[in-house]
Amino acid sequence: DNLRSLRLRTALLDLLLKVLDAANAHAVPQSEQRLETLMREMDAHPESDFAVEDLARRAGMAPTHFIARFRSLAGLPPRQFLLACRMRTARRFLCETDMPVTDIALRLGFCTSQHFASLFKRHTGITPLACRRGATGPRRISDRDDGQSVR
Repeated sequence: DNLRSLRLRTALLDLLLKVLDAANAHAVPQSEQRLETLMREMDAHPESDFAVEDLARRAGMAPTHFIARFRSLAGLPPRQFLLACRMRTARRFLCETDMPVTDIALRLGFCTSQHFASLFKRHTGITPLACRRGATGPRRISDRDDGQSVR
């Protein structure tokens, strides 16, 4: 009777361990959750200055490890991700408001409207004013020459 009880307990513990292993296999690692939280924050507040060292500290990682993990998760390193967030927000402001380009540039953390316009054109293929007038830019990345495309 004691042997039967012991076997039953062992089988039950094995089953519980398998259930826990299966549940943990689908859980998102905490470090990945922290990175996703930081990405959402960057997207929601692109005007903020997000220093890589501060982001890494908040993610609980060394800066080089943070950059590598961020890139693998987001597809871009943190600074380029932030620039993409700023460009998306700028496009929205240009299309949905009559805010001057200089105000948009300064609001999104750019030093000058010229620097903003240069980056906007490189990123989207069109100028901010063309965007405001309704131009959509190239349909494919290969349609534009941003000086970085490989031929």
